[in-house]
Amino acid sequence: MKKVLILSVHFPPDNIIAARRAEAYANYLHRHGIAPTIVTHRWERTGERLDENGWVVHEHGEKSLIEEMDNYTVIRVPRKETRKGQLMRQRASNKWTNRFQIFRNWFNGDLDAISSAIDSYTNINEFLFEYLKTHKYDLLIGIFSPHHHIRSCYDLNRRFGIPYMIDFRDLWTNEVLQRTYTPRVTQKIRDYFIKKHWRKWLSNAIRFTAVSGPIRDIIDEFVQPKGAIVTNGYESDLFNNVTKRKNESFTIAHIGTLYDGQRLDLIFEALSTLKQNKRIGSFCLHFVGVKKSMKKRINDTAEKYKLTDSIVMTERVPREKAIEIMVSSNILFYPAWENERGIYSGKIFEYLGSKTPVLVTPSDQDVVEELINKTQAGVCSNSLDEVKAFIKDNYEKWEKGEAGANKSKLVEMYTREAQVAEMASIIQQNL
Repeated sequence: MKKVLILSVHFPPDNIIAARRAEAYANYLHRHGIAPTIVTHRWERTGERLDENGWVVHEHGEKSLIEEMDNYTVIRVPRKETRKGQLMRQRASNKWTNRFQIFRNWFNGDLDAISSAIDSYTNINEFLFEYLKTHKYDLLIGIFSPHHHIRSCYDLNRRFGIPYMIDFRDLWTNEVLQRTYTPRVTQKIRDYFIKKHWRKWLSNAIRFTAVSGPIRDIIDEFVQPKGAIVTNGYESDLFNNVTKRKNESFTIAHIGTLYDGQRLDLIFEALSTLKQNKRIGSFCLHFVGVKKSMKKRINDTAEKYKLTDSIVMTERVPREKAIEIMVSSNILFYPAWENERGIYSGKIFEYLGSKTPVLVTPSDQDVVEELINKTQAGVCSNSLDEVKAFIKDNYEKWEKGEAGANKSKLVEMYTREAQVAEMASIIQQNL
């Protein structure tokens, strides 16, 4: 078996969506003759010192833990404060020293402009420079973000000669993906230094991968190795044995965080018009995972379109409950980013896994629309008439007791297993 060392700060029990990609590599690469070792942190909740997110900050002298699982190895490096990180925290308290420090960090390649990331880079590098003296690997993979995974792979390649790849979950900022990106002076300076350091750190890489074509194309413009696409996906096991409950009302659900840049007016106007014209009866527009900052916006929009009685808002729920809501809903709604290319929501893949009809409005006219059309999962539209027709058609099926499930097998191309198989193929081609 080929041995691969994967650098990923985000890994369970760190329970954010960024951790799912490395988790999938850990779970499935062994099926393709690749033995993965994940290098992450000791994500612990119980200890004397906790950071602002409730994770333990370890004392000096704490050791790295190595866990041998059935299909992979995980190395958990302690989260210790470092001298460089402490200096950064002290300087951050003053506006002028903080600004100077940020520019100096960009110049020096400390592109993760937070002290905890500086600590992370130091802790992981110190461990790996000792560990790799006695442990051999065929390949390094650094998952971005953070920036320091790219830098560590470059450092370790120079010291030990191990080939490396970089796997990009995103770019340094989604603003770069805007169709009309007009950076301010500070952003131009930041972009310049990031490209300068990435060009250097990727100069010896054998390949890089990215989660979408637009992200790959932007990186391709200024780095040497050729890029490939490995999208994210959904965990098919999550949808096994999920009970589809019957809703009292026709239910359209949005699962996950909403942001200011995502428009809600199209679906509200469509539902309002259908209701006023008595084309549909009782319905529920259910927003799940709503942060306090978004409640007012949803309430104001509902009031504008006279839909207050049809809106339900729920704060974040356990993942199992979110999956149940997806499977039991009649339509899953997603407002795509209109002015940005190459951005999938993490939830859009779980929408596919649910087999529930998907309504993307407004459409991004980019990767999300391509995904929904390719998998025959639903409709993407900026047309009020098309949105109304899709809702009405699914409402009528619901009234008749007909399941609106997507029966296409094409969604299975986007399971985590399928995407890891794609990554395994790229790894094998380059070793």
